[in-house]
Amino acid sequence: HVDVSDLDETSLIQEIIQGKQDIEQIIGSSIAAFAYPYGCYSERALAMVRRAGYELAVTTERSLTACGTDLLAMPRVTVPRSVLLPIFLLKNFTQYEKRRFKSLKAL
Repeated sequence: HVDVSDLDETSLIQEIIQGKQDIEQIIGSSIAAFAYPYGCYSERALAMVRRAGYELAVTTERSLTACGTDLLAMPRVTVPRSVLLPIFLLKNFTQYEKRRFKSLKAL
C-alpha cells in the first residue's frame, strides 16, 4: 500500500478508483468501505474516495464518532482481542478513549 495523502491525481485514480474496480472484478461484489493506508489522507484523497463511490472510509485517528462525522474520514477505536467487556464498554460509550489518547500524545 502507498500513502495516498501525497499522491498526485493520476496516482490517486490508479490507487483508489482502479484498485476498487480491480478488487470488485476479482471478488464479483461491490466494495463499500475503504481504509486509508497507514491512516493518512488528504482532502484530495478523500475527494477521490468519494468519487470512487465508497460509502465509508476509516482513518487511524483514535476517537469516537459523533453526529456530523464525515463518513469518509471515520476515526477508530482500537479494541484488542484481549480486551475485557468493561473496558470495551468504556472505550465505546464514554470519552475514555479520547482522554486516554490525549494523555498518550502529551508524553
